[in-house]
Amino acid sequence: MTQDRMPRSPVVTLDDLKLSPQSHGTRFHAAMAAIAAPFGAAHLGARLVEVPPGKAAWPFHAHHANDELFVILSGNGELRFGLDRYPVAAGMVAVCPAGGAETAHQLIATGPDPLRYVAVSTMREPEVMTYPDSGKLTVFAGAAPGGDKAKRRVAASLPHHGCGRLLGGRGDMNPIEFWFDFSSGYAFFAAQRIEALAAELGRTVLWRPYMLGAAFSVTGARGLSSTPLKRDYAQRDWARIARQRGLTFRPPADHPHVALAATRAFYWIEAQSPDAATAFAQRVFDLYFSDRLDTASPEAVSRLGPEVGLEPEALLAGIADPALKETVRKIGEDAVARGIFGSPFFLVDDEPFWGWDRMEMMAEWIRTGGW
Repeated sequence: MTQDRMPRSPVVTLDDLKLSPQSHGTRFHAAMAAIAAPFGAAHLGARLVEVPPGKAAWPFHAHHANDELFVILSGNGELRFGLDRYPVAAGMVAVCPAGGAETAHQLIATGPDPLRYVAVSTMREPEVMTYPDSGKLTVFAGAAPGGDKAKRRVAASLPHHGCGRLLGGRGDMNPIEFWFDFSSGYAFFAAQRIEALAAELGRTVLWRPYMLGAAFSVTGARGLSSTPLKRDYAQRDWARIARQRGLTFRPPADHPHVALAATRAFYWIEAQSPDAATAFAQRVFDLYFSDRLDTASPEAVSRLGPEVGLEPEALLAGIADPALKETVRKIGEDAVARGIFGSPFFLVDDEPFWGWDRMEMMAEWIRTGGW
């Protein structure tokens, strides 16, 4: 059923709905079917949702404009709501009004069977959604979340350091900003460690790819692979680190690639789902440094779309979007203006740390409050 071909009867049987699987990275999986939109309901959102055991359909989030209500049909789960957690089961209803971090919510399937529920929401726009676990926010205009994407004028994700301050734990402090070029060998090693390190420190990670050439144009530096003596040392060092950590490290013979396509893809994916963008970045690193991905090819990069729940055609179109190209260029320029010039480069509480070998110093700085 579509909005263009409305059903004759205003009554629908839930078991007759065709569920479509959706996934974002490795943590968020669900099968869904629209209920309200096919009947022409423009100001009411409703969908049938089925979540596999151990998963959630969406990240922990708060709506600042729209109220939500969940009718549990079957299975067992847990509702994260603000600072608290509540068990849910068939016959229960969870009400999550618009608000800030205090009404942030997430339904997680905790039983042996799928958690099945109907999600109902208002459809006000513009809307701002905040994600306390990752320290990000997404802005929607033209159409509310879950609404008609063809009418949507804005859907942009941004860092929002304060969105988790009411929640304690990982959301109550600024994230670690992780700046990198996808073709950076040392950034590859940093990417293997940064999430676990941040978790140990009670922080989240804000992944920020950019084109290192933007910094080189200001500093006059060259990449390691283009610099005599440094190139040979770096290749030896990368191989040594990989052996020590038991990692596969096999960059392409023509390394480094200009990873502009992968960088643009990241920011387009982030506008759809911040968590999917992180999973995408990790996958790009793994594939590029095992010589299985051309990060300069939009076509090759777009084929990763299904791994993060997106159609390759949509991702390819996103990479080519002129507005996105300008956004990515501006991100690189703004990074350099903030004093970011290398890969990997970290910012935490406005303190800069350059290089993979500064990660433990950064961790100690966070633990002690600096010196």
